[in-house]
Amino acid sequence: MLKKLFIAALLTTFGTFVYASGLSNKSDDMENAVRSLHSKDVGVRADARRALCKIAKESERDKSRIVFEVTEMLQDPALLNTVGGSGVWFDCAYLLGDLRAEEAMDVLVEHLDYTDGMGFALGHYPAAWALADIGKPAVPKLKQALLWNPNPKIRENAARALMKIGGEDAREALDSALKSETDEIVLFYIRKQ
Repeated sequence: MLKKLFIAALLTTFGTFVYASGLSNKSDDMENAVRSLHSKDVGVRADARRALCKIAKESERDKSRIVFEVTEMLQDPALLNTVGGSGVWFDCAYLLGDLRAEEAMDVLVEHLDYTDGMGFALGHYPAAWALADIGKPAVPKLKQALLWNPNPKIRENAARALMKIGGEDAREALDSALKSETDEIVLFYIRKQ
């Protein structure tokens, strides 16, 4: 296990160096930046996010590949349960929001209850923040979660994301949930619109 962690850290550090030095091609840049998202260093992850956004803007094919890779990372249970994993998870979710990655909406909705435990603001729930950044295309998925998900925390954050998105469709989704919602916290956010 330690050997694997050491190799991952070495590859992340080396990948960041290669990317920063400009000694690689576009495919290598993408792979190194995705690998750098695993770093414990917030600055390295921020650089990786910026690099991946830039690559994604240049090519729809590359964007699709990045979204696929990052979405796969978010589905790794080990990432959710490791010290430092929350920072990685946050950066990956925020990247998907930055990319307006509609392909990742199902995974993000599934994790609307994931938090760093540091507060109640929407920014502490990266999946909700990312879905709000995706915007109007996320409204149907958020409405479905708000109406049918048995987990009140997922319904609460679906309501909060809909509030952040705003607009007529989001308001209609919130209004439709008002009729059947029984959880007081979820109702608080629905009524807050």
